[in-house]
Amino acid sequence: AKIWTQGDNSSGIFAQSVGGGGGSGGFAGSLGIGLGGGGLGVSVGGSGGAASNAGTVAVTSYNNILTNGKDSFGILAQSVGGGGGNGGFAIALSGSKDLAGSVGVGGSGTSGGDANIVTVDSHGNIETDGDGSHAIFVQSVGGGGGNGGFAVSGSLGGTGSLSVALGGGGGAGGDAKSVTVTSTGNLRTEGGKADGILAQSVGGGGGNGGFTGALAIVGDGGAIGVGVGGTGGGGGDGDVVTATSIGNIVTIKANSNGILAQSVGGGGGVVTAGTDGIIEAVNGGSGNGGKVTINSNVAMVITGDNSVGVFGQSIGGGGGVGGHVGNFLGLEQASVMPTPQGFSGSAGGSGTGGGIEFTQTADLDVTGKNSFALMEQSAGGTSNGDIKVTIATGVKITGGSGAGAGVNFKDGNNNLLTNNGLVRSVLLIDGYAMRGGDGNDTFDNYFATVGSVGLGGGLNTFNNKATALYLMGDTVDLGLTGQLNNDGLAAPGGLDRVMTTEVNGSWSQAATGVYLLDLDLDPEADRIDVTGTADVNGFVNINIMEPGAASPGNENYIILHALGGVTDKGLKLNSIPSAVAQYSLKYPNPEDVVLNVDINFARAGLTENQTAVGSAINAIQTDLTSPNFTKIASAIFYIPTLDQLGAVYDTISGEGVSGFQQPEFDANSTFQAAMNRQSDAWRMGMATDPMIQSVAVPETAYAEPPGKANPFDDMVKAPDERRWNYWATAGGNSGVVSGDPVVGSAGLGYKSGNFAAGLDSQGDPDILMGFALGGVASSFAVPDRETSGNIVGGHAGAYGARKWGQFYINGSLAMDLYSNTTDRFTSVPGAPDPLNPVPAISREHWTGDFMSAGFGTTLEAGWRQPVGSGAITPFAGLQFSALSMQGFSEESADGGALGLDFEHRTIISLPVSLGLQLDTSVAVGETATLQAWGRAAWLHEFRPDRSVEPTFQAAPGYAFVVQGAAAAQDAVAVNAGVKLNWSSNTSVFATFDGKFADRVQTYGGNVGFRVNW
Repeated sequence: AKIWTQGDNSSGIFAQSVGGGGGSGGFAGSLGIGLGGGGLGVSVGGSGGAASNAGTVAVTSYNNILTNGKDSFGILAQSVGGGGGNGGFAIALSGSKDLAGSVGVGGSGTSGGDANIVTVDSHGNIETDGDGSHAIFVQSVGGGGGNGGFAVSGSLGGTGSLSVALGGGGGAGGDAKSVTVTSTGNLRTEGGKADGILAQSVGGGGGNGGFTGALAIVGDGGAIGVGVGGTGGGGGDGDVVTATSIGNIVTIKANSNGILAQSVGGGGGVVTAGTDGIIEAVNGGSGNGGKVTINSNVAMVITGDNSVGVFGQSIGGGGGVGGHVGNFLGLEQASVMPTPQGFSGSAGGSGTGGGIEFTQTADLDVTGKNSFALMEQSAGGTSNGDIKVTIATGVKITGGSGAGAGVNFKDGNNNLLTNNGLVRSVLLIDGYAMRGGDGNDTFDNYFATVGSVGLGGGLNTFNNKATALYLMGDTVDLGLTGQLNNDGLAAPGGLDRVMTTEVNGSWSQAATGVYLLDLDLDPEADRIDVTGTADVNGFVNINIMEPGAASPGNENYIILHALGGVTDKGLKLNSIPSAVAQYSLKYPNPEDVVLNVDINFARAGLTENQTAVGSAINAIQTDLTSPNFTKIASAIFYIPTLDQLGAVYDTISGEGVSGFQQPEFDANSTFQAAMNRQSDAWRMGMATDPMIQSVAVPETAYAEPPGKANPFDDMVKAPDERRWNYWATAGGNSGVVSGDPVVGSAGLGYKSGNFAAGLDSQGDPDILMGFALGGVASSFAVPDRETSGNIVGGHAGAYGARKWGQFYINGSLAMDLYSNTTDRFTSVPGAPDPLNPVPAISREHWTGDFMSAGFGTTLEAGWRQPVGSGAITPFAGLQFSALSMQGFSEESADGGALGLDFEHRTIISLPVSLGLQLDTSVAVGETATLQAWGRAAWLHEFRPDRSVEPTFQAAPGYAFVVQGAAAAQDAVAVNAGVKLNWSSNTSVFATFDGKFADRVQTYGGNVGFRVNW
């Protein structure tokens, strides 16, 4: 079923028991207008009847209720002792040119009888949309009065104006009884001053004090507007108030609470004065407040200003809560004239405030200005009761901005907030999690608290338990004698926000405690300033906010300062391991704890190549002008060990690209060796040219009989006029060059195929000159740097030889041009462990395409000494080669962060050799000759380095040099070959070459032919 009312003062369900008769008081209206001396309008509403006790009121509703209108409650249930019920309604208006006075007095309930028990059990949804329209309004009011009279007065005056409105007061005496509200449906109010549940047990009269409006307007004189809520009479006690809500509660506008539960002894309740009215506690009666129990199993959304999610209040000695319109909680000044900021508490009569105890088991979302998710108060003229509030596990408590907070304890005695959920305000770190009053407040945080805390003037303690998190605002005010005990995790400013937190009181961190420190390498860090003493144990956990902004150097940060002195009881650092950053704690004076941070991307213990990379990064991070490098620096920052850091430097260095150099030097040497081998064959008489070849004369028909010498046997056949020789050769070679652990270079492997062809001429019996062309195709790999490449090149050269008897000099020169392609794979691991995890730079593929050019020359001198059928030739040689690479930029089809630009660079090779050659020849058949030779030499390289000069594409302008696998400084070079002269003008040959050293091994072979004409 559904109940729907329209119009003001039209409640869905109205259940009332009023002792002594009277019911609702009368209505009065008055108007006075004066143009001369003044005008006065007075209106007095009727009062309730004489005293007697009220009966019980019980409402059970399964209806959905909707009301449209002001002061139209979903359910209104009252038990009012002593008569009166709803006080009278009065209006007074007066106007005058010089003086206007207007008085409106609502009717009062008479004194006497007790109220009785009121019970409401609602199972339907209730929605109201008018101002002052509570969803459920339940009262037990002793001593008469009920709802105090409604009074409105207004006055207009040219010179002066006075306007007074008095709500009807409850009669004296009677006690209130218990009030119990249970709501399982959803409650929603859309008007101002409209609570979800308002439950009151008010002893001594008063009930809901009269609503008053006061207006005074003058042209040039003074104006006084006074609104006084109805007061309870003396005597009666409030009783137990129990409010249980299971459905959701939503209130939209200002001054609208989710649940307001009051037990007031001695009169009072809720008072709302006019727009600029004076709020004043009048005639506080004697009486005790009862216990207030709230079972809030409901999620609430409270959006209006000056509102509370769950407001529990137990007042002795008269009182309650009041404020002017738009300022229900009294946290803002009136807008026209200075007024008190409102009233909440005891009016000062004799009596005690009762205890307040409840558990919040559902979320509260209270977002308005000067609003609280939870506000609890126990106050009495004689003494205050204890407040105990528990927030259940997983529950989120969110309070408002301005002077609001998540939780507010007012007065009380020994108060305890136990938080197993989350307490915060809408401003988070910049707001207040909790505010306190003059009671002794203890805040036990077992899970999470966010924001500042201000606990007033009592003996206060904040206990951050071992399982808890406290994200501290800029203020933790516990009073001078207060204590913050951190057994859990405390973080000024929360995560990733540097803040200085001022702690008024003392600080103690246990062995389980953690100070979570945000460190911004800009540089600044979190700090805690304590007015008292500080005992420090446990840990300082360092959270690096922007590791990509880490700049090399040494910095000191004051992280805790205590005016009363610091006592170190075992404080330790806890940080994510980093080979780049080193941390330490220092105590330079009795008041300070200092964090020392040393950052260096090129620490001692790295290889030469790794140091080159680290030094470049130091330069980049010192300047911090390369934002694209931030991602790389962040990942590098958290590499835990020096060995791992070096390995990362190796993979990002581009060292492997230098692998093209040694194959190209070898290709140049192989080409020149092919040319010089023709000179060797010529000068050793091993060529096919008949001018340098001895041939036996064949026997004739006129030969002497056997046994008799032929006189022509020793004659030499006349040489042919053959001066030109053509030759060609093809072969391959491979090499392995080990890296250097000190330099930090990686091993290189390569293989090549080559060919060469040339033409030479003997213009003089002692001089040979020739030229040649050649080509090469090579590949190389540097596995430890995940780099490989391919080379295609060509050669052009000239060679020559000169003999002076047994002494000779031969030489060659060659020019080379190469096309190079490279493939490089690289990555940097991430760091999942920091509070702000750093993602890995996953495996990237970068390619290069560039040209290089080489030039080389050789010179060899020796002495050929015939021995038997062969010869021994000692020799010495010198070779100079230069290889120039084109600058280029790597490319990646998938993009990436780790690409490199390589600078133009020229590499030099300068080996010298000293060796010995043996050669011989034997006849094969009648016309062929087989010739063989072998040579070995000691080879010393003066310029063994092979290097490249890259820069990070993410940080242009910071070049560094890294060394690749170097040539052997000292090696043994061997060459051996055979040549078959199988006709007078044609020969074929095969050769083997090798070079051997500690870290170098190369092998090669060629075959070829030579033709002369």
